Amino acid sequence: MASVAFAAVTKERAGRAVLRSLTLDIDDGTICCLVGPSGCGKSTAVRLLAGLEEPTSGEIRIDGRRVNAVPTRDRGLGMVTQTSALLPSRPTEDSVGLPLDLRHDIDRDERRWRIDEQALALDLGDVLGRPPSTLSGGEIQVAQIARAVIARPRVLLLDEPLARIDPARRGMVRADLVRLQQLYGVTTIWVTADQRDALAVADRVAVLLDGRLEQVGPPMAVYDRPRTLAVARFFGEPEIGVVRTRLGGRQVDVGIRPHELRAAGPDAEGTRFQGTVVGVEVLGRRAVATVAVEGGTLRWDGAPVRTRVGERLDLVVDPGRVHLFDADSGVAVGHPE
Repeated sequence: MASVAFAAVTKERAGRAVLRSLTLDIDDGTICCLVGPSGCGKSTAVRLLAGLEEPTSGEIRIDGRRVNAVPTRDRGLGMVTQTSALLPSRPTEDSVGLPLDLRHDIDRDERRWRIDEQALALDLGDVLGRPPSTLSGGEIQVAQIARAVIARPRVLLLDEPLARIDPARRGMVRADLVRLQQLYGVTTIWVTADQRDALAVADRVAVLLDGRLEQVGPPMAVYDRPRTLAVARFFGEPEIGVVRTRLGGRQVDVGIRPHELRAAGPDAEGTRFQGTVVGVEVLGRRAVATVAVEGGTLRWDGAPVRTRVGERLDLVVDPGRVHLFDADSGVAVGHPE
């Protein structure tokens, strides 16, 4: 398939940088998730790679070839966006097969086989004969995935591909997408604001915040060793708790993942915190308690469901499982700049 590289790519709109000197290499045949909150620049990066917008500066390369001026149709891409690109008045099958109709090396039998393959892989049997106006948002999105994959692109671009799919089907479609990616070995760039998608599918994640690449690496490495407090806050659910204190004459923010906390018995070893419950979210047989402590707020994932607001808690954490960030720069203590 193909490798992808962004080399110091900047995109400005109305004098404002929405993507700031993005440098990112994506290996052939891998899944790279671009993650970050709304407006961080991740969809802009995909649009630049697709040729739907031009970078203000920098280079975009596919398999080492500079493609800044190459038309979209000649970049060898498949793309799924958040808006429907299906033919509105035609059976959905016509939209799924359209990329094959534009090629001269696909005969009728091959076209039929590939459409049937996608219908089976993505459970589209009841969808193909109906026009998009009769489909749910989730069905439209799955049909667009089939359309993007059917021509065997060199690079697959997925901009929030699961956003319109109902929760009951989301995990199944996500697994189908990964299986198709592995079957074809297509280099995939997956844009999502949902870190669960990134943890489930990515070989590497690239965290973008305010148009800047904050950190890139395997998803669990980013989760376990966030480079900045901003990355730690975004990448992790429930959100990391933070307590400000002084350590060795230096003001630091202590970050503690909610699942690392536990109730402190009389002989518990570790760093202890005492505080008052200010919020409780019950999640089946467990709860997430938000606890106000001196210097900040912690979240305890694993609190008893009977926990109540106003209750006093005594919690403990293994000192080796906390994250330290410089209070001024937000950079992890001991992390290379």
